[in-house]
Amino acid sequence: MDDVAARGAWGEVIWAMTASGAPARECLESLDPAERARILRLYQKLADSGRIHNVEHFKKLEGTEFWQFKGHQARFLGVFEPGGRFVVLTGFVKKSRRTPRSEIDRARHVLNEYRILRRER
Repeated sequence: MDDVAARGAWGEVIWAMTASGAPARECLESLDPAERARILRLYQKLADSGRIHNVEHFKKLEGTEFWQFKGHQARFLGVFEPGGRFVVLTGFVKKSRRTPRSEIDRARHVLNEYRILRRER
């Protein structure tokens, strides 16, 4: 399967691949079509310009290296990498105001596994 979620003038938004698959892509595929389309539009906007100015849709999580895409209730965590690449690590449906610490820890775990597997290729 292709690991590119969106490609544009700035670069690529890609799915972090782990030994068991792409957790964020699996989450996206579980969403209703309208929410899925909203998130994919944000990915394309980032791939086209390298930024999303609206903090309601994309913001850095304070105290972490992670950025968060926000749809209605769906949230996706990822990181910027050199060379015009944004890696989407995890996704979840948010039920509270704050991003749960468990989701940040999960994103760290996926990032570590993604980087290890990428080095092995």
